[in-house]
Amino acid sequence: MSDKKTVNVTKIKRGISFAIGLSVVAIVILVSYSAAPETWVSLCQIKINFLLMALLCLVSMWLLEGVGFGLLIHGVGKFIPFLSLVRIFLASNFVGFVTPFGSGGVPAQIYLLTKKGLSAGESTAVVSTRALLSSWFFGIIGPVAFFLLRPHLSLKSSWIDFFGPTLVALFLFTLLFLYLLWRPQKGGYLASACCNWSPLVRCFGTERMKRIQTSIAHEIEKLHQGLSLLFRSNFLMVLAVAGCIILCWLLLFAIAPLLLLGFGVKINVVQVLFYQFVLFFLIPLSPTPGGSGAAELGFAALLTSLVPKHLLAVFVILWRFLTYYLNLLVGGIILVLFLRK
Repeated sequence: MSDKKTVNVTKIKRGISFAIGLSVVAIVILVSYSAAPETWVSLCQIKINFLLMALLCLVSMWLLEGVGFGLLIHGVGKFIPFLSLVRIFLASNFVGFVTPFGSGGVPAQIYLLTKKGLSAGESTAVVSTRALLSSWFFGIIGPVAFFLLRPHLSLKSSWIDFFGPTLVALFLFTLLFLYLLWRPQKGGYLASACCNWSPLVRCFGTERMKRIQTSIAHEIEKLHQGLSLLFRSNFLMVLAVAGCIILCWLLLFAIAPLLLLGFGVKINVVQVLFYQFVLFFLIPLSPTPGGSGAAELGFAALLTSLVPKHLLAVFVILWRFLTYYLNLLVGGIILVLFLRK
């Protein structure tokens, strides 16, 4: 099978068109809402050093992702040159950004790693571990940081009442998931109990629920084997990868505060970071490619009380360009080069 058939170029093109179209609609809505004569004055007066610092955060994140992948690949006893790993991250990121729910990112990473000499099992172990560590950032670090930094958040009591229990539930669910990965047989028992629950059986049928149960148990066992392979080889290495992933998220989250400081806006940095945590947690749940449309409008809605109205649209456009479209542009170019080889 050719590379172009493996990577569905037609679907990618549709995803790009859909993403750009939705973003254009969202930007038009934002511009019509917030544009004013002061907007263009503020844009011309933006402090370039803050803009360059935001760009540096983005590039540093790309490089740090390469470091994380390199450590994981070393853990399975293989080696891929550092710049190749950065290119693999950017190319697969591109595919994830133009597919609904980011669904194409993980398969693209596995495929590109196998093209560099890893087996399918090794590639799956590396990519699954990286994805799980990234999700645990939201499930463990996020809730803990929220409760530690809550005094610095200027949130209405109703929002505190909502986010508090929600993040506690997320934290407990993450711990349960970790336990099931550690004891996969328990995951099998839980899957069996859920899939044999009579209301679900009556709704979906016995055969379908059996297939779902088998699939869940298989995925848990596969993740357990992949994580065991890496944790047995070097536990400290996995912790280092987790550190890289945390730094990557913090570098990405630093872009918005830097842009606002460049516009001369006095901000509550902790609150801006928290809003981004909420947004990036929800974006993968959006059916639109890369959360296009939802990301722009959602971030603007969250920051309405923090950002002057005349700056809202231009700030969101700059932020989205750095966090999404620049990734899309660079990753797309690299993917094309991969497919031409």
